[in-house]
Amino acid sequence: MERNEEVKALIDQYTTPTHAKLLSEAISEIIERKLTGIFHVVGEKMSRYEFALKLAETLGLNAELIKKSSCITYLSHDIKHLLIFIIITNNGKQGRRKTNLVIETDLLYAFIKKR
Repeated sequence: MERNEEVKALIDQYTTPTHAKLLSEAISEIIERKLTGIFHVVGEKMSRYEFALKLAETLGLNAELIKKSSCITYLSHDIKHLLIFIIITNNGKQGRRKTNLVIETDLLYAFIKKR
């Protein structure tokens, strides 16, 4: 986007990106309260497209350059790449990449207040 080029972002793959401020606040509270365990500190659930829009806004980039795409469109855009994807995933005994990559935070927020 900095070079004024379009980018594609997936509307049907979800993630939970972590903002550095949220992470530092959670770590501070975990240390202060002497909590133990494994905590997943993540931000809100959003699609890759929504994340790209927020990133563009934060960095002052042109959000109009972000074009919606989907896992299906992305994979079937070029049949050659799709066939390679199928061969790799079937021979490697790996499944398709999941569309919901959200990390659960129930345990963390049971101990600390949500910010």
